[in-house]
Amino acid sequence: MAADIIANKYEVVEQAGARFQKLHDQQAQMEAMVRRTYEQLRSGAWQGAAATAFFAEMTDNVFPALKRLQQTLIVGSEMATQINQIFRQAEEAAAKYMTFDGGSIGAMLADAGLAAKHGLASVSIGAALSDDSSKPDLRKTIFNDDYMDRLVGTKMQGMDDPALNKAMETLLNDNISQAEKDAALAQIAKSRGIPLEKIQADYDKFVDLRKKAEANGAANGKSAVDALDLKRHPNFLGSTSSLRYGKVISDALGVDPVFGSLLNPTGGLVGWGNYAIDAGERPVGYHGIMHDAGGYLFNYQNMGPGYDYLNSEGRNRGDPLTGQESGIRYWNEKFAKLNEGMSPRDLEHQNRINRLSELAGEGMGEFVDLKKTVNDGVNAVKDAASDGWNAAKDAANDGWNAAKDAASDVKDAANDGWNAAKDAANDGWNATKDGFNNVKDAASEQWNVASRKAKNLFSF
Repeated sequence: MAADIIANKYEVVEQAGARFQKLHDQQAQMEAMVRRTYEQLRSGAWQGAAATAFFAEMTDNVFPALKRLQQTLIVGSEMATQINQIFRQAEEAAAKYMTFDGGSIGAMLADAGLAAKHGLASVSIGAALSDDSSKPDLRKTIFNDDYMDRLVGTKMQGMDDPALNKAMETLLNDNISQAEKDAALAQIAKSRGIPLEKIQADYDKFVDLRKKAEANGAANGKSAVDALDLKRHPNFLGSTSSLRYGKVISDALGVDPVFGSLLNPTGGLVGWGNYAIDAGERPVGYHGIMHDAGGYLFNYQNMGPGYDYLNSEGRNRGDPLTGQESGIRYWNEKFAKLNEGMSPRDLEHQNRINRLSELAGEGMGEFVDLKKTVNDGVNAVKDAASDGWNAAKDAANDGWNAAKDAASDVKDAANDGWNAAKDAANDGWNATKDGFNNVKDAASEQWNVASRKAKNLFSF
Protein backbone atom coordinates (compact mmCIF):
# COMPACT_ATOMS: atom_id res chain seq x y z
CA MET A 1 0.00 0.00 0.00
CA ALA A 2 1.47 3.37 -0.97
CA ALA A 3 2.20 5.86 1.79
CA ASP A 4 -0.15 8.82 2.19
CA ILE A 5 1.07 12.01 0.53
CA ILE A 6 0.64 15.18 2.57
CA ALA A 7 0.90 18.42 0.62
CA ASN A 8 0.40 21.97 1.87
CA LYS A 9 -0.80 24.70 -0.48
CA TYR A 10 0.82 27.67 1.19
CA GLU A 11 -0.99 30.37 -0.78
CA VAL A 12 -4.41 28.82 -0.17
CA VAL A 13 -3.77 28.54 3.58
CA GLU A 14 -2.47 32.11 3.69
CA GLN A 15 -5.58 33.34 1.87
CA ALA A 16 -7.76 31.46 4.35
CA GLY A 17 -5.94 33.16 7.23
CA ALA A 18 -6.44 36.55 5.58
CA ARG A 19 -10.18 35.84 5.22
CA PHE A 20 -10.41 34.90 8.91
CA GLN A 21 -8.67 38.16 9.80
CA LYS A 22 -10.97 40.19 7.53
CA LEU A 23 -14.07 38.54 8.99
CA HIS A 24 -12.78 39.28 12.47
CA ASP A 25 -12.25 42.95 11.60
CA GLN A 26 -15.73 43.22 10.09
CA GLN A 27 -17.25 41.52 13.14
CA ALA A 28 -15.39 43.90 15.49
CA GLN A 29 -16.69 46.91 13.55
CA MET A 30 -20.23 45.55 13.63
CA GLU A 31 -20.00 44.96 17.40
CA ALA A 32 -18.76 48.53 17.91
CA MET A 33 -21.78 49.88 15.98
CA VAL A 34 -24.19 47.70 17.97
CA ARG A 35 -22.59 48.78 21.25
CA ARG A 36 -22.95 52.46 20.37
CA THR A 37 -26.66 52.00 19.65
CA TYR A 38 -27.03 49.86 22.79
CA GLU A 39 -25.43 52.55 24.97
CA GLN A 40 -27.67 55.24 23.49
CA LEU A 41 -30.76 53.15 24.29
CA ARG A 42 -29.54 52.31 27.76
CA SER A 43 -28.75 55.93 28.61
CA GLY A 44 -32.45 56.62 28.81
CA ALA A 45 -33.75 56.54 25.23
CA TRP A 46 -35.67 53.32 25.96
CA GLN A 47 -37.23 52.39 29.26
CA GLY A 48 -39.61 49.84 30.62
CA ALA A 49 -39.81 46.08 31.20
CA ALA A 50 -39.06 45.23 27.57
CA ALA A 51 -36.01 47.47 27.63
CA THR A 52 -34.76 45.82 30.83
CA ALA A 53 -35.18 42.35 29.31
CA PHE A 54 -33.47 43.47 26.11
CA PHE A 55 -30.50 44.97 27.95
CA ALA A 56 -30.10 41.80 30.03
CA GLU A 57 -30.19 39.61 26.90
CA MET A 58 -27.54 41.77 25.20
CA THR A 59 -25.26 41.81 28.24
CA ASP A 60 -25.60 38.14 29.23
CA ASN A 61 -25.80 36.47 25.84
CA VAL A 62 -25.33 38.55 22.70
CA PHE A 63 -22.14 40.46 23.53
CA PRO A 64 -20.35 37.39 25.01
CA ALA A 65 -21.35 35.42 21.91
CA LEU A 66 -19.91 38.14 19.67
CA LYS A 67 -16.65 38.05 21.66
CA ARG A 68 -16.43 34.27 21.31
CA LEU A 69 -16.98 34.59 17.57
CA GLN A 70 -14.22 37.19 17.30
CA GLN A 71 -11.84 35.01 19.30
CA THR A 72 -12.63 32.04 17.07
CA LEU A 73 -11.92 34.07 13.92
CA ILE A 74 -8.62 35.50 15.21
CA VAL A 75 -7.48 32.05 16.36
CA GLY A 76 -8.37 30.74 12.88
CA SER A 77 -6.20 33.45 11.31
CA GLU A 78 -3.28 32.68 13.62
CA MET A 79 -3.61 28.92 13.13
CA ALA A 80 -3.47 29.36 9.34
CA THR A 81 -0.17 31.20 9.73
CA GLN A 82 1.15 28.53 12.12
CA ILE A 83 0.14 25.73 9.73
CA ASN A 84 2.31 27.24 6.99
CA GLN A 85 5.16 27.74 9.45
CA ILE A 86 4.98 24.16 10.72
CA PHE A 87 5.00 22.72 7.19
CA ARG A 88 7.86 25.02 6.11
CA GLN A 89 9.95 24.15 9.17
CA ALA A 90 9.29 20.43 8.68
CA GLU A 91 10.35 20.61 5.03
CA GLU A 92 13.52 22.52 5.89
CA ALA A 93 14.36 20.13 8.74
CA ALA A 94 13.92 17.11 6.46
CA ALA A 95 15.98 18.69 3.70
CA LYS A 96 18.98 19.15 6.02
CA TYR A 97 19.47 15.38 6.11
CA MET A 98 19.46 14.92 2.32
CA THR A 99 23.23 14.84 1.75
CA PHE A 100 25.19 12.98 -0.94
CA ASP A 101 28.70 13.52 0.39
CA GLY A 102 29.03 11.44 3.52
CA GLY A 103 25.53 11.45 4.98
CA SER A 104 23.30 8.42 5.32
CA ILE A 105 21.89 8.69 1.78
CA GLY A 106 25.36 9.39 0.40
CA ALA A 107 26.72 6.30 2.10
CA MET A 108 23.85 4.21 0.79
CA LEU A 109 24.47 5.43 -2.78
CA ALA A 110 28.20 4.75 -2.44
CA ASP A 111 27.54 1.22 -1.20
CA ALA A 112 25.31 0.63 -4.19
CA GLY A 113 27.89 2.12 -6.55
CA LEU A 114 25.37 4.68 -7.76
CA ALA A 115 27.01 7.92 -6.61
CA ALA A 116 29.92 7.77 -9.02
CA LYS A 117 27.79 6.26 -11.80
CA HIS A 118 25.37 9.20 -11.77
CA GLY A 119 27.94 11.91 -11.04
CA LEU A 120 26.73 12.49 -7.49
CA ALA A 121 29.98 11.78 -5.66
CA SER A 122 30.50 15.42 -4.66
CA VAL A 123 26.90 16.66 -4.64
CA SER A 124 25.51 17.91 -1.31
CA ILE A 125 21.86 18.85 -1.17
CA GLY A 126 22.21 19.51 2.58
CA ALA A 127 25.02 22.00 1.96
CA ALA A 128 23.02 23.76 -0.71
CA LEU A 129 20.05 24.12 1.61
CA SER A 130 22.15 25.44 4.48
CA ASP A 131 23.14 28.67 2.76
CA ASP A 132 21.15 31.91 2.77
CA SER A 133 19.08 30.85 -0.25
CA SER A 134 17.32 28.25 1.93
CA LYS A 135 15.98 30.89 4.32
CA PRO A 136 12.46 32.21 3.71
CA ASP A 137 12.30 35.48 1.80
CA LEU A 138 10.59 37.64 4.42
CA ARG A 139 9.96 40.39 1.88
CA LYS A 140 7.52 38.05 0.16
CA THR A 141 5.79 36.90 3.35
CA ILE A 142 6.00 39.82 5.81
CA PHE A 143 7.72 43.00 4.66
CA ASN A 144 5.31 43.87 1.86
CA ASP A 145 2.23 46.04 1.26
CA ASP A 146 -0.31 43.24 1.65
CA TYR A 147 0.99 42.09 5.03
CA MET A 148 1.35 45.62 6.37
CA ASP A 149 -2.17 46.52 5.16
CA ARG A 150 -3.53 43.58 7.15
CA LEU A 151 -1.47 44.54 10.21
CA VAL A 152 -3.40 47.82 10.58
CA GLY A 153 -6.01 47.43 13.31
CA THR A 154 -5.05 43.79 14.01
CA LYS A 155 -6.64 42.40 17.15
CA MET A 156 -5.53 39.35 19.09
CA GLN A 157 -6.98 37.60 22.09
CA GLY A 158 -5.22 38.71 25.26
CA MET A 159 -4.27 42.20 24.08
CA ASP A 160 -4.06 44.65 27.01
CA ASP A 161 -4.96 41.91 29.51
CA PRO A 162 -3.34 42.80 32.88
CA ALA A 163 -2.99 39.10 33.74
CA LEU A 164 -1.10 38.47 30.49
CA ASN A 165 1.11 41.49 31.19
CA LYS A 166 2.03 40.12 34.61
CA ALA A 167 2.76 36.63 33.23
CA MET A 168 5.03 38.03 30.51
CA GLU A 169 6.89 40.19 33.03
CA THR A 170 7.40 37.09 35.16
CA LEU A 171 9.11 35.27 32.29
CA LEU A 172 11.58 38.14 31.86
CA ASN A 173 13.12 37.10 35.18
CA ASP A 174 15.61 34.26 34.63
CA ASN A 175 15.67 33.47 38.37
CA ILE A 176 12.03 32.44 38.79
CA SER A 177 11.15 29.04 40.22
CA GLN A 178 9.70 26.21 38.15
CA ALA A 179 6.35 26.74 39.85
CA GLU A 180 6.35 30.45 38.92
CA LYS A 181 7.24 29.61 35.34
CA ASP A 182 4.49 26.99 35.09
CA ALA A 183 1.94 29.43 36.52
CA ALA A 184 3.00 32.14 34.04
CA LEU A 185 2.72 29.76 31.07
CA ALA A 186 -0.71 28.60 32.26
CA GLN A 187 -1.89 32.21 32.45
CA ILE A 188 -0.53 32.95 28.97
CA ALA A 189 -2.43 29.94 27.60
CA LYS A 190 -5.60 31.14 29.32
CA SER A 191 -5.28 34.75 28.20
CA ARG A 192 -4.45 33.78 24.63
CA GLY A 193 -7.08 31.02 24.42
CA ILE A 194 -4.46 28.53 23.21
CA PRO A 195 -3.82 25.01 24.57
CA LEU A 196 -1.21 24.91 27.33
CA GLU A 197 0.78 22.22 25.49
CA LYS A 198 1.23 24.59 22.52
CA ILE A 199 2.35 27.45 24.81
CA GLN A 200 4.83 25.17 26.60
CA ALA A 201 6.29 23.99 23.28
CA ASP A 202 6.56 27.58 22.06
CA TYR A 203 8.31 28.55 25.30
CA ASP A 204 10.95 25.87 24.75
CA LYS A 205 11.49 27.18 21.24
CA PHE A 206 11.65 30.72 22.61
CA VAL A 207 14.50 29.70 24.94
CA ASP A 208 16.44 28.24 21.99
CA LEU A 209 15.79 31.34 19.86
CA ARG A 210 17.02 33.60 22.66
CA LYS A 211 20.28 31.65 22.93
CA LYS A 212 20.69 31.84 19.16
CA ALA A 213 20.07 35.59 19.29
CA GLU A 214 22.81 36.05 21.89
CA ALA A 215 25.34 34.15 19.75
CA ASN A 216 24.35 35.87 16.49
CA GLY A 217 24.33 39.31 18.09
CA ALA A 218 27.84 38.81 19.48
CA ALA A 219 29.08 37.53 16.11
CA ASN A 220 27.54 40.58 14.39
CA GLY A 221 29.16 42.99 16.84
CA LYS A 222 25.87 43.88 18.54
CA SER A 223 25.20 44.23 22.25
CA ALA A 224 22.39 42.27 23.87
CA VAL A 225 18.82 43.37 23.13
CA ASP A 226 17.56 46.12 25.42
CA ALA A 227 15.92 44.93 28.62
CA LEU A 228 12.53 46.52 29.21
CA ASP A 229 12.45 49.09 32.02
CA LEU A 230 9.31 47.93 33.85
CA LYS A 231 9.16 51.10 35.96
CA ARG A 232 9.07 53.27 32.86
CA HIS A 233 6.81 50.93 30.85
CA PRO A 234 4.81 48.92 33.45
CA ASN A 235 1.93 48.00 31.14
CA PHE A 236 3.66 47.62 27.78
CA LEU A 237 4.19 43.85 27.57
CA GLY A 238 1.04 42.24 26.21
CA SER A 239 -0.31 45.59 25.02
CA THR A 240 -1.69 46.06 21.51
CA SER A 241 1.62 47.42 20.16
CA SER A 242 3.65 44.77 22.00
CA LEU A 243 1.64 41.85 20.59
CA ARG A 244 1.49 43.36 17.10
CA TYR A 245 5.28 43.50 17.15
CA GLY A 246 5.31 39.95 18.55
CA LYS A 247 3.06 38.83 15.69
CA VAL A 248 5.56 40.05 13.09
CA ILE A 249 8.36 38.17 14.86
CA SER A 250 6.18 35.10 15.37
CA ASP A 251 5.23 35.01 11.69
CA ALA A 252 8.95 34.83 10.88
CA LEU A 253 10.07 32.40 13.62
CA GLY A 254 7.00 30.25 14.30
CA VAL A 255 6.19 31.01 17.95
CA ASP A 256 3.22 32.63 19.65
CA PRO A 257 3.24 36.47 19.48
CA VAL A 258 3.79 36.54 23.25
CA PHE A 259 7.21 34.95 22.80
CA GLY A 260 7.93 37.00 19.69
CA SER A 261 7.49 40.05 21.91
CA LEU A 262 9.61 38.62 24.74
CA LEU A 263 12.54 38.00 22.38
CA ASN A 264 12.92 41.79 22.12
CA PRO A 265 10.80 43.31 24.90
CA THR A 266 11.15 46.95 23.76
CA GLY A 267 10.05 46.04 20.22
CA GLY A 268 7.15 48.23 19.12
CA LEU A 269 8.10 51.23 21.24
CA VAL A 270 8.92 54.31 19.18
CA GLY A 271 12.23 55.86 20.12
CA TRP A 272 15.59 54.73 21.46
CA GLY A 273 15.44 51.69 23.75
CA ASN A 274 13.52 52.49 26.92
CA TYR A 275 13.53 56.22 26.12
CA ALA A 276 10.58 55.64 23.85
CA ILE A 277 6.80 55.77 23.76
CA ASP A 278 3.96 53.54 22.66
CA ALA A 279 2.64 55.41 19.60
CA GLY A 280 -0.42 53.18 19.34
CA GLU A 281 -2.51 53.56 16.18
CA ARG A 282 -0.51 56.46 14.73
CA PRO A 283 1.46 55.87 11.52
CA VAL A 284 4.77 56.14 13.34
CA GLY A 285 3.54 53.43 15.72
CA TYR A 286 3.19 50.92 12.89
CA HIS A 287 6.52 52.05 11.47
CA GLY A 288 8.10 51.37 14.88
CA ILE A 289 6.73 47.83 14.86
CA MET A 290 8.02 46.93 11.39
CA HIS A 291 11.31 48.81 11.81
CA ASP A 292 12.13 47.10 15.12
CA ALA A 293 11.13 43.70 13.75
CA GLY A 294 13.28 44.05 10.62
CA GLY A 295 16.30 45.15 12.65
CA TYR A 296 15.95 42.42 15.29
CA LEU A 297 15.56 39.61 12.76
CA PHE A 298 18.58 40.87 10.78
CA ASN A 299 20.97 41.49 13.67
CA TYR A 300 19.99 38.63 15.98
CA GLN A 301 18.42 35.89 13.82
CA ASN A 302 20.45 36.47 10.61
CA MET A 303 17.37 36.80 8.44
CA GLY A 304 15.12 39.44 6.93
CA PRO A 305 15.73 42.85 5.34
CA GLY A 306 17.12 44.69 8.37
CA TYR A 307 16.09 48.18 9.41
CA ASP A 308 15.71 49.16 5.74
CA TYR A 309 12.57 47.01 5.69
CA LEU A 310 11.22 48.67 2.54
CA ASN A 311 14.53 48.07 0.74
CA SER A 312 14.58 51.65 -0.51
CA GLU A 313 17.45 53.48 1.20
CA GLY A 314 20.56 51.43 0.38
CA ARG A 315 22.07 52.27 3.77
CA ASN A 316 23.55 50.05 6.49
CA ARG A 317 20.78 47.54 7.19
CA GLY A 318 22.06 46.86 10.73
CA ASP A 319 21.96 50.52 11.82
CA PRO A 320 18.75 51.53 13.65
CA LEU A 321 18.88 55.00 12.07
CA THR A 322 18.48 53.38 8.66
CA GLY A 323 14.93 52.91 7.38
CA GLN A 324 13.47 55.74 9.44
CA GLU A 325 13.13 58.19 6.56
CA SER A 326 11.48 55.82 4.09
CA GLY A 327 9.43 53.95 6.71
CA ILE A 328 7.83 57.00 8.33
CA ARG A 329 6.96 58.46 4.92
CA TYR A 330 5.47 55.12 3.79
CA TRP A 331 3.14 54.85 6.80
CA ASN A 332 2.12 58.51 6.62
CA GLU A 333 1.09 58.04 3.01
CA LYS A 334 -0.76 54.81 3.86
CA PHE A 335 -2.69 56.47 6.66
CA ALA A 336 -3.48 59.52 4.53
CA LYS A 337 -5.86 57.26 2.60
CA LEU A 338 -7.36 55.90 5.81
CA ASN A 339 -7.81 59.39 7.29
CA GLU A 340 -9.93 60.77 4.47
CA GLY A 341 -13.03 60.76 6.71
CA MET A 342 -11.43 62.79 9.50
CA SER A 343 -12.61 66.30 10.32
CA PRO A 344 -10.50 69.11 8.80
CA ARG A 345 -9.20 70.10 12.22
CA ASP A 346 -8.18 66.57 13.20
CA LEU A 347 -6.69 66.01 9.76
CA GLU A 348 -4.60 69.17 10.04
CA HIS A 349 -3.37 68.11 13.48
CA GLN A 350 -2.46 64.63 12.19
CA ASN A 351 -0.67 66.12 9.18
CA ARG A 352 1.46 68.27 11.45
CA ILE A 353 2.46 65.25 13.52
CA ASN A 354 3.22 63.30 10.35
CA ARG A 355 5.38 66.11 8.97
CA LEU A 356 7.36 66.37 12.21
CA SER A 357 7.95 62.61 12.21
CA GLU A 358 9.03 62.73 8.56
CA LEU A 359 11.52 65.52 9.35
CA ALA A 360 12.90 63.41 12.19
CA GLY A 361 13.23 60.44 9.83
CA GLU A 362 14.99 62.54 7.23
CA GLY A 363 17.37 63.84 9.87
CA MET A 364 18.24 60.31 10.99
CA GLY A 365 18.80 59.24 7.40
CA GLU A 366 21.11 62.20 6.80
CA PHE A 367 22.97 61.33 10.00
CA VAL A 368 23.59 57.81 8.68
CA ASP A 369 24.94 59.31 5.45
CA LEU A 370 27.13 61.73 7.44
CA LYS A 371 28.43 58.91 9.60
CA LYS A 372 29.32 56.93 6.48
CA THR A 373 31.08 59.97 4.97
CA VAL A 374 33.11 60.47 8.16
CA ASN A 375 34.00 56.78 8.30
CA ASP A 376 35.03 56.85 4.65
CA GLY A 377 37.20 59.92 5.36
CA VAL A 378 38.81 58.27 8.38
CA ASN A 379 39.49 55.16 6.35
CA ALA A 380 41.01 57.28 3.53
CA VAL A 381 43.33 59.01 6.04
CA LYS A 382 44.24 55.65 7.53
CA ASP A 383 44.95 54.25 4.07
CA ALA A 384 47.10 57.29 3.17
CA ALA A 385 49.03 57.01 6.44
CA SER A 386 49.47 53.30 5.86
CA ASP A 387 50.73 53.95 2.32
CA GLY A 388 53.19 56.58 3.63
CA TRP A 389 54.41 54.26 6.34
CA ASN A 390 54.87 51.43 3.85
CA ALA A 391 56.78 53.74 1.48
CA ALA A 392 59.06 54.93 4.32
CA LYS A 393 59.54 51.36 5.46
CA ASP A 394 60.42 50.28 1.92
CA ALA A 395 62.90 53.17 1.55
CA ALA A 396 64.53 52.30 4.88
CA ASN A 397 64.73 48.67 3.85
CA ASP A 398 66.29 49.64 0.53
CA GLY A 399 68.88 51.83 2.33
CA TRP A 400 69.63 49.09 4.81
CA ASN A 401 70.03 46.53 2.05
CA ALA A 402 72.35 48.90 0.10
CA ALA A 403 74.44 49.46 3.24
CA LYS A 404 74.52 45.74 3.85
CA ASP A 405 75.63 45.16 0.24
CA ALA A 406 78.38 47.84 0.51
CA ALA A 407 79.59 46.40 3.81
CA SER A 408 79.62 42.98 2.21
CA ASP A 409 81.71 44.35 -0.68
CA VAL A 410 84.22 45.89 1.79
CA LYS A 411 84.36 42.65 3.70
CA ASP A 412 84.96 40.71 0.48
CA ALA A 413 87.77 43.13 -0.53
CA ALA A 414 89.37 42.83 2.93
CA ASN A 415 89.11 39.07 2.70
CA ASP A 416 90.75 39.14 -0.72
CA GLY A 417 93.60 41.38 0.63
CA TRP A 418 94.06 39.16 3.64
CA ASN A 419 94.16 36.04 1.52
CA ALA A 420 96.68 37.63 -0.86
CA ALA A 421 98.94 38.69 2.05
CA LYS A 422 98.59 35.27 3.61
CA ASP A 423 99.51 33.62 0.31
CA ALA A 424 102.56 35.94 -0.09
CA ALA A 425 103.72 35.19 3.45
CA ASN A 426 103.30 31.49 2.83
CA ASP A 427 105.30 31.78 -0.38
CA GLY A 428 108.15 33.66 1.46
CA TRP A 429 108.17 31.17 4.28
CA ASN A 430 108.29 28.28 1.85
CA ALA A 431 111.16 29.93 -0.04
CA THR A 432 113.06 30.47 3.23
CA LYS A 433 112.43 26.88 4.22
CA ASP A 434 113.65 25.68 0.85
CA GLY A 435 116.83 27.83 1.14
CA PHE A 436 117.53 26.58 4.63
CA ASN A 437 117.09 23.01 3.51
CA ASN A 438 119.46 23.59 0.61
CA VAL A 439 122.11 25.03 2.97
CA LYS A 440 121.53 22.15 5.34
CA ASP A 441 121.91 19.62 2.53
CA ALA A 442 125.10 21.33 1.27
CA ALA A 443 126.62 21.42 4.78
CA SER A 444 125.65 17.85 5.34
CA GLU A 445 127.33 16.85 2.07
CA GLN A 446 130.55 18.70 2.98
CA TRP A 447 130.55 17.13 6.42
CA ASN A 448 130.22 13.71 4.89
CA VAL A 449 133.16 14.41 2.52
CA ALA A 450 135.31 15.67 5.39
CA SER A 451 134.32 12.73 7.49
CA ARG A 452 135.36 10.28 4.78
CA LYS A 453 138.73 12.04 4.32
CA ALA A 454 139.49 11.97 8.02
CA LYS A 455 138.53 8.37 8.16
CA ASN A 456 140.92 7.53 5.31
CA LEU A 457 143.72 9.57 6.91
CA PHE A 458 143.66 7.79 10.19
CA SER A 459 143.02 4.30 8.96
CA PHE A 460 146.02 1.92 9.23
